[in-house]
Amino acid sequence: MYRLDIFDETMFATPIFAMSLHLSHTQTTAKELLKARIKQDCETANIQNEQSYQTKQTQLLAQYEQKLGELTEHEKRLNGEKLPKSFTNPVPKTQLRDWQEEFDKAVKSFLNNGFILIIDDKQITDLDAPLHIKSDDTSKLTFLQLIPLQGG
Repeated sequence: MYRLDIFDETMFATPIFAMSLHLSHTQTTAKELLKARIKQDCETANIQNEQSYQTKQTQLLAQYEQKLGELTEHEKRLNGEKLPKSFTNPVPKTQLRDWQEEFDKAVKSFLNNGFILIIDDKQITDLDAPLHIKSDDTSKLTFLQLIPLQGG
């Protein structure tokens, strides 16, 4: 396996480590690297969204149960101790990120100079051009976000 470290960077900030990709071969294209990065980003975001959703549901349930505990015996007898119908989905679920949609946006952004890719200090100008990943060391891929100048 060959390791590729990915960094996010802007013109005015220090590079931020984003992730490592483990590749089974040294020959690839920038498009394949971009696709792998976006798939991993979307998978991570979707897992975090699901965990956040579950946490919010649990917190609301605890709040409801606490209020239920504060009800009088008469109110409990009238209402029952089950969740009200209005509570079945109180927290809206965040829409899952579709990696294909995100990938299409990223390719469009690359083609419109929204960011540039630099692998081992060489700028990538063609997403379909073959790339060689270092086999003896870790390669570095930088996503450099370009910031448009105002008025230009």
